[in-house]
Amino acid sequence: MAVKSVSIRIEEEMLEKIGYVADYEGRSVNSHILVLVRDNIRAFEAELIKERGISKNKLSQRAEMQRTQLNNYCNNKITRLDVDVLARLCTVLECGIGDILEFVPPEEK
Repeated sequence: MAVKSVSIRIEEEMLEKIGYVADYEGRSVNSHILVLVRDNIRAFEAELIKERGISKNKLSQRAEMQRTQLNNYCNNKITRLDVDVLARLCTVLECGIGDILEFVPPEEK
């Protein structure tokens, strides 16, 4: 799997909040953002799969990926995001990358 990188612009206050939560959970800020993205991808994919009435087998076949790889995305067990895989999933599910990569800030305690 090719490693891709993405940069984001984020307000300083939000970055500080993410840093606080990341420290609390024993992660780096980058790792915590990756966890948030994975969680959102998993929830979105599960919702779309159910909404579109497509099985995981059909989705993995149409997106040209292994079923185990799709399960890893759906179950938040990927180690890095693959932009090509996300693009294929978006094509099959007829959604935009922004639908999958939504940033959800952590709730304040």
